[in-house]
Amino acid sequence: MAGKNVSCEVLPCSIEHDSFVFVSYAHADAQTVFPIIERVHAGGYAIWYDKGITISSTWTDEIAIAIKRCKVLLLFVSRHSMESTYVRSEVEFALNQKIRVIPVYLDSMDVLPPGLALGLNATQGVMEIDSPQIVAQQICKALDYNKVRKESEPVVLPDAVVKKRLPLLYLGATVLVVLLAALFLFLFRPASPIQLEKTVFAPAESIYVVLNAITPEQIKQGAILVVVAEGAKPEEYVDRKRVDMEEFYTFRHYHPEWGEKYVLQLHAPVAGGKYTLRLHAPDKELTPASLVGEARITVAGDSLGAFAIATNKTSFAPYERIIVRTSGVSQRMIKDGALVGLFKKDKPGNWLTYDWAKERDEEKFFDAPKEPGEYEIQAHINNQVMDEPTLVARVPILVLPQPEDAR
Repeated sequence: MAGKNVSCEVLPCSIEHDSFVFVSYAHADAQTVFPIIERVHAGGYAIWYDKGITISSTWTDEIAIAIKRCKVLLLFVSRHSMESTYVRSEVEFALNQKIRVIPVYLDSMDVLPPGLALGLNATQGVMEIDSPQIVAQQICKALDYNKVRKESEPVVLPDAVVKKRLPLLYLGATVLVVLLAALFLFLFRPASPIQLEKTVFAPAESIYVVLNAITPEQIKQGAILVVVAEGAKPEEYVDRKRVDMEEFYTFRHYHPEWGEKYVLQLHAPVAGGKYTLRLHAPDKELTPASLVGEARITVAGDSLGAFAIATNKTSFAPYERIIVRTSGVSQRMIKDGALVGLFKKDKPGNWLTYDWAKERDEEKFFDAPKEPGEYEIQAHINNQVMDEPTLVARVPILVLPQPEDAR
């Protein structure tokens, strides 16, 4: 995507806007990057990149401040940027600060170093680079999805609590009564054993669960959280999650407003319907006697059968090209990170390679593994945990041993 000789000197760079985008790129890619971010800025989004560094300032400090204040970091991934220590430092600092990173792949994903690949594994990036306009459109969609506010959009403030003409004395008494009532409800409210951010989920969407009624002793005994379809027996669960104290430190940053609480991550079932989350401790018998708490959820829609895959054949030689045809991918699946990949058989989540799914029907190409054996082509509608809860289609394949004369 070669661009003309351009300069972004005309783009204003300011960290005063409370919802701006930090652009991380290699200067060697400027001819490609500048036409894209000019169009993103023309779409109404505030942009900050290294041209906004104040003269005579300590530039590393100013970059760190800009990253901490930005809404998202837009990373242009290329061979040049991944060889740049400055770019890698910016991305690693953003990930440590829990800043959302949106990768734009100017080159293949293979150029990502292992450390950054691990950090960006759960993030859907912009893959198509047909033209600056198309890439900018995809970036704007990603910014809108991540609730990045445009420069022209006013800050939404809460509605006025009281009317302007309300007498001052009456206002003070009303506020006092409301505060006392709120304090009473806060101090004496019953604690729900299971707390959810919402009760209606899309198929395979992430579910963050706060456990308010779990003790270290119950965890030692083998506490477990299961997802059960309406009308099913407790042991007929569709998904389960072992309660492990180590995972508290992994997931609590997703919802810091929950404070120092035990947070688990599950995924909603792929089939639509009503379900119940049940917390049992211990897990030896999932009976009413071991039930600590429960919460009901609804899965809206049904992804089973919508996302389909097929291969050109089922047996391959080592390194032979595998052709995979996809169909039925919805826009919602794309937003959640739908993908198609090559996996080891009977080892959920153990992927060898994968590629993002697109809404239109298409063909994808993978190279068969070197080692003979049984493998699978799998389709997942959520990329955060490539396991049974997100799996919607699979095709088994066989890699045959090489003939003796070909070795």
